[in-house]
Amino acid sequence: MIDITPLEKSVMDSLLDDTREPFVTLSRQYGVASITERQPTGKGFFLFFSIPENVDRIDRNLSIKFGDVVAAIKGLDYGAGFILHVNNGAIDFLEGYSYDEPWPNCISEFTLSKDEGLTKKRDEAVKRFYE
Repeated sequence: MIDITPLEKSVMDSLLDDTREPFVTLSRQYGVASITERQPTGKGFFLFFSIPENVDRIDRNLSIKFGDVVAAIKGLDYGAGFILHVNNGAIDFLEGYSYDEPWPNCISEFTLSKDEGLTKKRDEAVKRFYE
């Protein structure tokens, strides 16, 4: 079993912190998800999830990605960004990336914030599907 790190958990909680669809359904998925793999890239990571088949999907034909969460991380001069990939209506993986810096081996200090420009883009994309 692969445990989620404090950074990954905080990022997921922040990405899904919204009372509208598709975030409500994605939050339910995340609540029952298991982590199948963590793949370091040198400049970030991919964190892969498995969602049980009996859990609601947002739309089985829908694949989207979004990320309005950024982080100041001790050891990274330029911080980090995160993108949640949703494929076939279910959470697939979280991508974390630095801005061309080596990803720290151990992250003990971080501060998350929202990039308002990216939040606006996310909301515009979601609006096309749900309004």
